[in-house]
Amino acid sequence: VKKVVDHHDPKYGKLYLERLETVVAGDSERVGYELSNTVAKHLALWMAYEDTVRVADLKTRGTRFERFRKDVRAEDKQIVQVSEYLHPRVEEICDILPAGLAAWLLGSNTARKVLGGIFSKGRKIKTTSLGGYLLMYGLSSLKFMRRASYKYKVENERIETWLTLVEKYRPKDYNTATEIASLQRLIKGYGDTHARGLKNYASIVEKLPAIIEQSDPAATLKSLQQAALKDEHSAALEAALGDLSVPTGQAA
Repeated sequence: VKKVVDHHDPKYGKLYLERLETVVAGDSERVGYELSNTVAKHLALWMAYEDTVRVADLKTRGTRFERFRKDVRAEDKQIVQVSEYLHPRVEEICDILPAGLAAWLLGSNTARKVLGGIFSKGRKIKTTSLGGYLLMYGLSSLKFMRRASYKYKVENERIETWLTLVEKYRPKDYNTATEIASLQRLIKGYGDTHARGLKNYASIVEKLPAIIEQSDPAATLKSLQQAALKDEHSAALEAALGDLSVPTGQAA
């Protein structure tokens, strides 16, 4: 709850609890509420997704500068400079815009080219300088606009779909539902890392009908997660998905 509230506000924390309450209501102490515990962890991680506003907020926190000074063992009178390398993609720019405007920009090749040209080169910003700090602080102050943003809309739709999947498979196989809940661990980070993780997540979810027919679907899901985390190019995951056996009576 603290993580989710820190990401946005108490109202967002209430939404987290409401979503979790639905899962807990269908769970049982007999199995140690394993599914609820898994959802509690991964729901918080997903709801506290990283966007430009979140990244700027984390980069301007006093505790971060204190940690840097400690890491380099700076003395009291020594000056420590911190440079941030930023190279936002068009998608990251659109993430913080109003949903309607962002959808239009992402759907327009011309708009994408213009934005891509503007932000094609990475930039180094010194957050220990007044100008650099104020730029990042200004971005972090846009938190109040988040609920109207494209990223908020898209991520919340994804979260609801994920929770629906968990509830769909729970009556069929509790352990499988728990592994579906833990699939969120593939979706992390920012930019290319986030896009890659989301693609791997979607590839596994697409194969759920075949996975559920395996002799041990929960174990299959766990092995696919491990394969997805093995390399940056998803080669191990693609191979593992390709090796899924087709149960007797089903077409290949």
